Amino acid sequence: MLILLSLFIIFAMMFAACGGSDAPADEPADEPVSEPADEPADEPAEEPVDEPAEEPAAMDGVSCDEPVKVGLITDETGALAIYGAHVLRAFPLGMEFATGAEGVDNGDYTSYMLDSCEVQVYVRDDQSNPETTATVGRELIEEVGVDVIVGTVSSGATATLQELARENDIIHIAAPAAANDLTGINFNENSFRTSRNNYQDAVNICEYMTEAYDTFVQIAPDYSFGYGGATAFRDACTLFGGEFVADDIYAPADTTEFTPYMEEILNSGAEAFVVTWAGGGFVPMMQAATELGVFDEMAMASGFVDNVVLPAFFGNAIGSTSGILYHYTAPDNAINDWLIEQVQARYSTFPDLFDADAMNAAILLTEALQKTGGDASAASLRGAMEGIEFEGPKGTINIRAEDHVAIQDMYIVTLLNVDDPEFKYFELVETNRPNVPCLLPEGMTDRCGDLPVGSLTDISQTEAPAGDETAVLTCEEPVKVGLITDETGALAIYGAHILRAFPLGMEYATGAEGVDNGDYTSYMVDECEFQIFVRDDQSNPENTATVGRELIEEVGVDIIVGTVSSGATATLQELARENNVIHIAAPAAANDLTGVNFNENSFRTSRNNYQDAVNICEYLTTQYDTFVQIAPDYSFGYGGAAAFRDACSLFGGEFVTDDIFAPADTTEFTPYMEQVLDSGAEAFVVTWAGGGFIPMMQSATELGVFDEMEMAAGFVDNVVMPAFFGNAIGSTSGILYHYTAPDNAINDWLIEQVQADYATFPDLFDADGMNAALLVVEAVKASSGDASADALIPAMEGIEFEGPKGTIFIRPEDHVAMQDMYIVTLTNLDDPEFKFFDLVATNRPDVPCLLPEEMVDRCGDLPVGSLSGE
Repeated sequence: MLILLSLFIIFAMMFAACGGSDAPADEPADEPVSEPADEPADEPAEEPVDEPAEEPAAMDGVSCDEPVKVGLITDETGALAIYGAHVLRAFPLGMEFATGAEGVDNGDYTSYMLDSCEVQVYVRDDQSNPETTATVGRELIEEVGVDVIVGTVSSGATATLQELARENDIIHIAAPAAANDLTGINFNENSFRTSRNNYQDAVNICEYMTEAYDTFVQIAPDYSFGYGGATAFRDACTLFGGEFVADDIYAPADTTEFTPYMEEILNSGAEAFVVTWAGGGFVPMMQAATELGVFDEMAMASGFVDNVVLPAFFGNAIGSTSGILYHYTAPDNAINDWLIEQVQARYSTFPDLFDADAMNAAILLTEALQKTGGDASAASLRGAMEGIEFEGPKGTINIRAEDHVAIQDMYIVTLLNVDDPEFKYFELVETNRPNVPCLLPEGMTDRCGDLPVGSLTDISQTEAPAGDETAVLTCEEPVKVGLITDETGALAIYGAHILRAFPLGMEYATGAEGVDNGDYTSYMVDECEFQIFVRDDQSNPENTATVGRELIEEVGVDIIVGTVSSGATATLQELARENNVIHIAAPAAANDLTGVNFNENSFRTSRNNYQDAVNICEYLTTQYDTFVQIAPDYSFGYGGAAAFRDACSLFGGEFVTDDIFAPADTTEFTPYMEQVLDSGAEAFVVTWAGGGFIPMMQSATELGVFDEMEMAAGFVDNVVMPAFFGNAIGSTSGILYHYTAPDNAINDWLIEQVQADYATFPDLFDADGMNAALLVVEAVKASSGDASADALIPAMEGIEFEGPKGTIFIRPEDHVAMQDMYIVTLTNLDDPEFKFFDLVATNRPDVPCLLPEEMVDRCGDLPVGSLSGE
C-alpha cells in the first residue's frame, strides 16, 4: 500500500442572510473537531515561572493617555476548545514576552505595562458560534471600549469579527483562522492576521508532493471552503509540475456514503489524491476508500495536524513526509525556546499547532504600539502594521502591506512515531517560506502591486468588448440560464413568487410562452434560444452550492439567477466569480451582495436594505422626531441598523439611545422591549427576520410599548401581512412592491397573467423575478448574443430597462438596481384580492456606494459608506 496521508484544511465562511445565518455548521478554522480522550493538560501547574527566561530588548517611548484595551475572543468551552486552549495560553505568554513581565489579574482583565502604557487584555469565550462571537464582540466594543480585537478559531466566526472591526473602525488580528477570504475577497483595511492562509498550506505541501508524484485528483466539499481549498491546491501543484488528470470532485458536506466519489477517484488513474475536507465525513470517506482498494492504487496527500489528534488520524502513516504549519520541534530560535520552556513550566505540556499564531498576535500588537508611540487608533495602527516585520517563535513574520497576509515559515517533516510522551513525532526535512498570490477582489487589485493576482501564475483575462446591437439577435449556442430558488424549503413561500414571475418575464420579453423540454424550458428571441434550467436549493447554502455547481459544470449555464436567502445567494455570487459566469441576485436584499462582497460578475434586480431604509425614513421623519431601534445581533442586523440610523438621521430624526441588538434565536423579548420603552422615543424601528418577530410583538403588547410609541417596520408579503400587522390598521410605512402600487403597462400585464395562470395576484417578490428575466434578455441583446461574462459585464453595467416597477437602472459603479419603492397606508387585512393598501407616495431611493475601502475608486461621485459620504 502506498503511504497513507491525510489533509485537513478547515476554512469556514459565514454569510449574512436576509433571514439569518446560512453558513454550514460551525467548523474549526483549520483542523478536525474530533477530540481524543487523552488530552494534554491545559491547566497551569501549581508553581508558575515568575519571569520570562529571556526578555526582549527594552522598549522606550511608549505612552498612552488611556489604557489600550484588547479583546481576545476564542473558544474556551465549545466544539473547538481543544484549539482555543492553544490561544488562551500563548497569547498571554506573548504579552509577557513582549512586555518583560507577567500580567496582573484585575478580575475582568489582565494588565500588562508596555513602558508607560497599560495594555488591558479582556478574554471572552465564543464557543466557535458566530452569533456568540458577534454578541461578545459587540459587548467588548460597545461596553468595554476595546481598541483591538484578536481571534478566533473558526474562520466563519472570525469573519464576523472582521466585519465588526470594520464597522467600528478598530483593528482586528485573526489568529488562528486560516481562511483565504479573510485577506482575500473579504479584505478590509482594519483586519490583519498572524495565522497563515490555506494557500500557504497548499504551496508548502505541493512543492514537496510534486517531487514524489506526477498526477493528481482531488475531492472537496461542495461549498466555498471546498472550492477555495481545491483552487489553491490545483494552482500550487500545477505550478510545481503536477498534473490533475480529472475534474475536481465535489461532494455535499453532509455526505456519509462516499462509494461513488471514491470510484471516481479510483477511475482517474492518478498517483495521488488530495483531500480537502472538514468534519465527520472524513471517517466514512476513508472507509469507502479502504473498501474499494483506493490506497492500493494511489497515495493520499496530507497536512499534519495537532499533537492530540495526530495519533488517531496518522497511526498508519509512520515514515510519511508532508507539511505542517508549526510544530514546536521545527523552529530553531530563542523565542521558540522561551515559549517551549514557559508552556512546559506553566501547563505541563508542550506548545501545539496554534501556539505560535497566538504568541505572534501578541507580539504584533505590541510592536505596532511601539511604532505608534502608544496611539491605538485604527488609523495609526494600520499605518504601523502594514509592512511590519517582527520576530516570533516561527522566526521572522512579515505582514504583507498589500493584503495583510502574514508571510511566515512553514515546515516539511517526516513522521517518526505517534507515541512519544513529549510529542516529538517528527524529523524536520526542510523549512519553507511560501509566497502566495494576492487574492483581493477585482476592484481592489491595484493594492496588489507586483504580486501575482488570483493565482500563483497571475493568469489575467482580457475583457472582450460588447458587440453592437443588431436588428436580429443571434447566438451560436443557446444561452443557458440556471434559475435557483426555494421550492420546498423554509422560504418556499417566497420562492413561489420567483417560480412564476421569472418565466412570465421571459414570456413577456420574448413574446411567447416557453416550450417545455423536460429539464429546461426554451424561449426564442429572434434566432437566439434561451434555455431556463430550474433547481430547488431549499434556502440551504450547501444545496445552493451543489445545484449551482451542477448547473455550471454539467449543464454549462452562462448565467445564474437567485436565490431567496441572502446567505445562499452569497454562495452563488462566489461560484459565479470563480467560474466567470454572470450572477443576478433576486430577491435577496443584503447590502453586502453589492457592498463588501461585491464582484464584477454579480448583479441584482432586488433592492438592497439601504433602499428600504431610505424609503421608510424619508416618510417616518415627517411624522416622528425621535427613534430607537432593535435588530438581530449578526451582520444582517448590523447592516440594517446602520442603514436606518444613517437614513433617519439624514432626514432630521434623532436616535435617543444606542441600537439594541438581540441574538437571532431570541424568544423572550421582555428585557429588550423594556429598553425600547425606557428610551422615551416616539417610534421604534424593527429590523428583523424570521419567527422571532411574533414573540417580539407579544412582548411589546404585554408591556404597553404600542401605547407609548409607534412601530416602524416595512410591510411584508400578502400571506404573512395579516399575522404580523393585524394590530396596525391605519399605519403608514414602506413596501418594496405591492401589485396595486405601480401604474404601468408591464405591471398590468403581470397582474393579468398571474391571475390567469395561478388564480392569485402578484406578491412581494414577483417584480424582482420578472425584472431578472427582463435583465437577462436585455443584456444578451446588448451584447449581440454573446453570453460570456466578458461581454455581459459591460453590457449590464449602466443598462436601463422597463419592468413592472417602472424603469430599472443598474448602477455601473456597484451594480445596485435603482428602482421605485412605495409608501402605503394599511387600510385592511381581509380583502380577498389582497387590496390592503392606499398608495401615499412613490419614491426612488438614492443610496450610498457600500464598496469596501479599497474599491471606492469605482464609486465615482456617489456618496461612499453613508448617505452623507462622511
